[in-house]
Amino acid sequence: MKLNEEQLKEVYEILREKLLVMRANADGVVNITAGNERYFPEKKNIVLGMPLASSNATLSLNEKPKAISVTFGRKSFKTFSLLPLYEQKKIAGLDVNAEKQKSLIQKYKVKDEQSQIPVLKTFYIHLPYYKNCLNYGEVVTRMTLELYEQFLNKERIKVEEAFADEHFSFSFKTKVGNKLTFNKSHEQYIEKKFFDFLKSFDAFEITNSEDFPLIANYKGFDNFDEKLNYATYMVSFWKFPIAEKPSYKTQKVSNKDAQLLKIKRAVFNKAHVNMDENAALSVLPLISDGKGKDDK
Repeated sequence: MKLNEEQLKEVYEILREKLLVMRANADGVVNITAGNERYFPEKKNIVLGMPLASSNATLSLNEKPKAISVTFGRKSFKTFSLLPLYEQKKIAGLDVNAEKQKSLIQKYKVKDEQSQIPVLKTFYIHLPYYKNCLNYGEVVTRMTLELYEQFLNKERIKVEEAFADEHFSFSFKTKVGNKLTFNKSHEQYIEKKFFDFLKSFDAFEITNSEDFPLIANYKGFDNFDEKLNYATYMVSFWKFPIAEKPSYKTQKVSNKDAQLLKIKRAVFNKAHVNMDENAALSVLPLISDGKGKDDK
């Protein structure tokens, strides 16, 4: 079950319009986020890079794509604080030690390690191990080729876990075995969920999965160059806050909300990306590099 060529083109066109997250205090884009941040997904002050659609595809990530800055009134905004895209996971299922599990239980005020908590949503991708010579176009291309496969695998795991329930007989489980396949309607459902996911975030970030990423070659695999070694990286996803839907009563828009919405529009205009008017902001935390204080 793979996306066809037209679907891959559609994925690529969606991803190349996304903003790129860069850390304000980092020298490069790769290997700048500690893995532990996945388990404490707080708001982080980040720099937004211009999307691939507005950048040079061969630009080295070590050089950084052009950062977005927005001038609004007398203030200049260069650093933003977006919301991480979460998924719910059990504490027991995380690769953390007992001390960190206890810390998570206290942080999220849950009962035990079986409780679910929000964890930064991530996918693994494989990039040529050039150290600091990766380019922006390669990153978006690898994401295009690999994100759906991993999304599909996660859906497959959900189904396999469902089959593991007691009400399925042993003979049925044996018959299914490794031959689990999705019917056409289920495939279409998964594809829709995947494209909905692509449209659910505004920016992405590439990080190392470990201090020393796993290096391997992929001879015989599709879409890999047999002459190259690849490193494993993580992709995490970020989004602008979405305003709550107004009630049926007439509501006036506050000056602060109007100002923040104009700033969001300015960010997207600067990046040459069409903003979804239905995703108007109620809050967009910012750090001002200009004079004066921001309204928080």
